[in-house]
Amino acid sequence: MINIASLTQLDIMTTSTNKAIEKALSSATPKEFATLSQGKDLKSVLTTLLKQSGVDPTANKTLLDFLKNNPTLKSLGKVSDNVKELLTSLKKESNPLPIEKELNKFLTDIKDLKSADLKAKIENSGVFLESKLKNLESPKESLKKELEKLVKKLKKSDSPKAKKIVAKAVEILKSKSLKEISNTPTNKTLKENQQSLQTLKTSLKELIIVLERENSDADTIHTPKLDEALEKLEYTTSSKLLTPENFKLNSLSDALKEIQLPLMKSFKPEAKEILKNLNAILTTLKGIEESSKIEITPKQLETIKELQKSLEKVELPTTATTIEKEAQNSKILISMVENLKNELIKVSLTPTTFTLESLEESFEQIIQKEMKLFVPYEKEIFESLKNMFKTLRNIQKESISTKASLQKLKNTKSDVAITNLTQQIKTLIKKDDPIFSKEITQILNNLSTMNSLSKLENSSTIKELLSEDLKALLLMAQEQINNSTDLNSSNANEVLKHIDKLLVQIDYYQLLSSISDSSLLFLPFSWDNLEDGDIQIKKGSGDETFECDINLKLKEYGELNLKLILYDKNQLNLYIYSNSQEFKKLANEALPSLRSALIDTQITPRVVRVLELKKKSFTQNSNPYLDEFKMGFEVTV
Repeated sequence: MINIASLTQLDIMTTSTNKAIEKALSSATPKEFATLSQGKDLKSVLTTLLKQSGVDPTANKTLLDFLKNNPTLKSLGKVSDNVKELLTSLKKESNPLPIEKELNKFLTDIKDLKSADLKAKIENSGVFLESKLKNLESPKESLKKELEKLVKKLKKSDSPKAKKIVAKAVEILKSKSLKEISNTPTNKTLKENQQSLQTLKTSLKELIIVLERENSDADTIHTPKLDEALEKLEYTTSSKLLTPENFKLNSLSDALKEIQLPLMKSFKPEAKEILKNLNAILTTLKGIEESSKIEITPKQLETIKELQKSLEKVELPTTATTIEKEAQNSKILISMVENLKNELIKVSLTPTTFTLESLEESFEQIIQKEMKLFVPYEKEIFESLKNMFKTLRNIQKESISTKASLQKLKNTKSDVAITNLTQQIKTLIKKDDPIFSKEITQILNNLSTMNSLSKLENSSTIKELLSEDLKALLLMAQEQINNSTDLNSSNANEVLKHIDKLLVQIDYYQLLSSISDSSLLFLPFSWDNLEDGDIQIKKGSGDETFECDINLKLKEYGELNLKLILYDKNQLNLYIYSNSQEFKKLANEALPSLRSALIDTQITPRVVRVLELKKKSFTQNSNPYLDEFKMGFEVTV
């Protein structure tokens, strides 16, 4: 997760490093220039701007409007397009530069983008480079903090082994090997540094071995999966989820089943009693599911018959028309379609027995395969089948009365029983010795990560940070090209031109972030349907309130703006603004699926609306749910 600090940093806005403001001011009209500052050179203009920005909000607005409307900066284009152009230039070189490989990884197609990848791309977009460097903690300080946390936690333990671990941790904290490590070693201290690091590594390894041994003896109720399952169960039974529009009986059953296995493997007598209660609840939920089913409506049956007709028209590939390495994929695809045909025929004949269980496995197998395994015409079939299955899934979902299920859940007091069950498990975990706690497990994981010579060195930490950040990679590539004699001179100039353009764009987003008291960044992925777009994140006055504006310009649907407001940890208000009637129709049709997907990720959608796009929609005062936001640019990753 990206933790956003509340301090504004303007260190990046210097005359020597920020090319965006230099380009903007160089193309300013005399009137704009006079409005911004009375200074006659870039340095005095910048100094005036920075002084004004701290005391005069109107100066920030003037500069912000000036930068956003500046023709030079507006003509820079999309970052993803410029990355593609840079890659094209790099491919012309006979000796590939290291940055080429990293840029290929950075430029992910939106269809292949996963949430974890997006998080990493935002963190390494280059916009946060200076902030990350400034907040970079030395490995020595990180190690000290982890050891201090370990000592503090285990001092409450009654275990004799815990006392030995505390003694070992205190010994390391007081050791010369930890104190003697220089954060910035000179040639003179380099040898001593290596000796101290080796001594520290040995001591740390001894501590980790003892901790691991104790951790392996922990009961299964201390597994991280049980913690996650408990959190999911509490979320699923929260008052906001026990409503007809949000309640999902299957999600509740799944959360309980995730708790089953750790309890079954536990050697604690209390766990056996809790497991007995859990099984009774699952039996009740199964009965509720069976008794709440209703027959498929004529309209739903008609939809199924239409899907059946559509399948008959699908032209499947044959192994004869595919090359050897694709033949197996084609066989899987053909088999899947045949299964689907047979199941749809059964549903048409006996709709009351409709279930997705027989289809789910074959679909999930194919969905999990990378799309790139299929040849182009198979991809189209694949997408068509996915859409059919989505329709069937919705019909299956609608064929169980949510309202009836929820009422029966409350009538049987199963919701109360689940709350009591959760509390029983928490009490059981809390009663155990602190040495088995999840906090100790996390400390062990952190210490294990640090236990290498490279991880204990400052230079390694900085190198790791720079090896992934886009701005750092561009700067290093720029220096490498300027110092190289092996590159084609004419092509090298072209590469440098593209690098310079990308650096200006990153500087531009850093500059806008500073002035607007927010984190504003480009979309760090490739999307053919996107003409332009950016993301702006602001922190609310509360500790757990955030606002995110996503402003897009799509080739097919025009302008599309989304405002997301996250508060109380997992409560979400989502406003979708568009002037395209076609898009609004699609969005409204997709809202149930979106709501369901959000709930599956433990986010409660409180307000989800599709609205007409108006300029005033994205002003801070237009939303009654929010106080005025103010957030610094500094971001700690």
